[in-house]
Amino acid sequence: MWLHSLPEFSRLPIRRLSGALAGLFLPACAVLAQESSSGKIAEVPQTVEIAVKQSATQMRQNDTGLRSIYGQEELQKYGDISVAEVLQRLPGVSVSDNKGKGVEIRLRGLGNGYTQVLLNGSPVPAGFSIDTLAPDVIERIEIIRSASAELSAQGIAGTVNIVLKKKPERNQPTEVKLGISQQAGLWSPHLTVNTSGKTKEISYALSATADMSRTDTHSDADDYLLQAGAMPGYGGWSSVRHWQREARRKNDTISIAPRLNWAPDEQQTVQWQGFASAAYQAQRKQEQETTLIGASSDFPQNQSVWNSHVYVMRNDLNWETRLDNNARFRLTAGWDYLQRNSNFQFWGEDRDAVLLEHRFVVNNIDQNEMKLNGSYQISSFDNHVIKLGWDSSRAWRNEIRNELDTHVTSGSHSADMHNYDSTIDRLAGFVQDEWSLRTDLSAYLGLRWESLRLRSNEIGAYQIDHRFQILSPIMQTVWKLTEQQQIRMALNRSFKVPRLQQLIPRLFRVDNNNNPLKPDFQFNPELRPETAWGLDLAYEHYLSHDGLLSASAYVRKIHDLHHEVLSQHDGIWLSQPINDGNAIAMGIELEARLDLRSLSAAALPIRLRGSLGRHWSRIDRVPGPDNRLSDQSALSASLGADYVWSNTLTVGGDLNFQRGATVRDSAYLYSTASAKRNLDIYAVWRYSNLSQWRLSANNVLHQQSSGADQYQDARQEQISIYREPSDTTWRLTWEQRF
Repeated sequence: MWLHSLPEFSRLPIRRLSGALAGLFLPACAVLAQESSSGKIAEVPQTVEIAVKQSATQMRQNDTGLRSIYGQEELQKYGDISVAEVLQRLPGVSVSDNKGKGVEIRLRGLGNGYTQVLLNGSPVPAGFSIDTLAPDVIERIEIIRSASAELSAQGIAGTVNIVLKKKPERNQPTEVKLGISQQAGLWSPHLTVNTSGKTKEISYALSATADMSRTDTHSDADDYLLQAGAMPGYGGWSSVRHWQREARRKNDTISIAPRLNWAPDEQQTVQWQGFASAAYQAQRKQEQETTLIGASSDFPQNQSVWNSHVYVMRNDLNWETRLDNNARFRLTAGWDYLQRNSNFQFWGEDRDAVLLEHRFVVNNIDQNEMKLNGSYQISSFDNHVIKLGWDSSRAWRNEIRNELDTHVTSGSHSADMHNYDSTIDRLAGFVQDEWSLRTDLSAYLGLRWESLRLRSNEIGAYQIDHRFQILSPIMQTVWKLTEQQQIRMALNRSFKVPRLQQLIPRLFRVDNNNNPLKPDFQFNPELRPETAWGLDLAYEHYLSHDGLLSASAYVRKIHDLHHEVLSQHDGIWLSQPINDGNAIAMGIELEARLDLRSLSAAALPIRLRGSLGRHWSRIDRVPGPDNRLSDQSALSASLGADYVWSNTLTVGGDLNFQRGATVRDSAYLYSTASAKRNLDIYAVWRYSNLSQWRLSANNVLHQQSSGADQYQDARQEQISIYREPSDTTWRLTWEQRF
């Protein structure tokens, strides 16, 4: 097979990883040194705080905002090795492959930057893929459907906040998880170690993960072209081509997440949280074209290899002190580091496998970010909890992209070399007031001002200096009808700022077969932010045993929409984003969770859950019908159950559905996608108090996905129909506590 004929992938460089870990633990050493240098710490009287830990459902009920929280039970249920696998089962969340560039998370059917993804409340750095995060380093996942003043308002559809484990759990034994996955004959091992402890005023915890993932994909496509004035062939088409595609992906990841808590006295706490990961990602791909009518493409046979080393490091040092009158002050300093070194090779051949062109691309990114955030909270005012604060950061980024094309038949070469330097400055201030008007009525008033300055330059090419300032007023209310029933309302202003990479006028060429369905792409330095006013309404009925019935509706009115326009220059098709008009998005969402034992004490121990989302959108500059926001999921539904079979065995499953739909991207461009159905099942066997086995199967239905893209104007009609089968992934994990 061709997959075995290409060079072997490289390995993770252990020396570089060791250096990163040394830098990761420097803040912890400083905290430990401070603790050991003070001889008075041991003399501080010990106090014990007894706090009733709320469930995720209780936290949702008591929160003023539209926030759903999912904790360890949801994170660990299936033994997933990636947070993306967990997210795709949460109500209202969908996950899709972002054209081979990691995963894209969608709320309310909207991705493409409309859903904000945060890590510990801060934006995820560009180039970092959240699917490299293991669930074992995560404390909880927050789904926030309306903006809040203390978090960035850059989430028109909503926000997914992934909170890493911070405070170590006391008296927890060391836990080891060893597992193996199998998909289409490929085996992928994974290992997790969790440990924690406490000495005097210091408590600590450490999570470490390692996994190797292998996946194969096979797909095929048919391309049809009808040109005005051309001599039609069989079926009336000017050109018909059939494509066979194969790809193998590899992802090896090592991560470590240490945590340290120090309480020097009863009023102060110091927390340090670190995270470091090293990942090797690669893909080998081959395309084979069969020309049925007309001429072939430039490279009817082609192969490509892409690989990347990604190093990520995060350090957060948090100090919190309690002041008089129940006031609190918190200060957080952080440093994030990202390095990604990748290269890409493409071999284009004719139908006789004669090499015509070789393309080699090197892309290296190096980014540092420093953060300083603070907040002051006071609750001594009558029925008011007032909080104000700021967020600030500066990121330095250097990116090198060099491309060398070798035209074998002529022996000529062409080079395209770039070196970009960029800085990103963020500054935000906020104030919020949580006000209890009555025992049954509370309100939240917030105001957030955000300023971003994006600068980038390439000597002799371009210079960009953009400033964006957005003011976001936020109002939320909760009216408790009874102890179990309540109504929520939220009104806010949110926005979507173009990423720095979207402002650099860099040209990305397709490797083969440029056409209106596969155009070259170039970003636009004149993009402005999208802004939106949003309204949310929700009714919630809370049941016993963490049960819930919820119905909500939303509407977003979007201005200065980012919309891709297609053009042709000298026979080359090009797509570029511009600000083009307005759009409106709206929808309804239903969610239910029920434990049958809440209905009858004699009922079986079965927990049921389900959700339904119906979403609409309309772009005013695109003629209808089907003029929706790109790739929006119009209808999604899920149904799941957990059954405690016995004291030692628990089984369960989740079925997810997304309805297929047609989207009209412009007056000439359409895309259609098939419905998606996904079934996951699991079983947990606890054979002792410290040991258990976990078996799961993801994508049991292994459904084939399919779709079509169509372009039609007065001169031509082009259609591409694709099909891609999928496979079931089986995973067996042994979990042992010591």
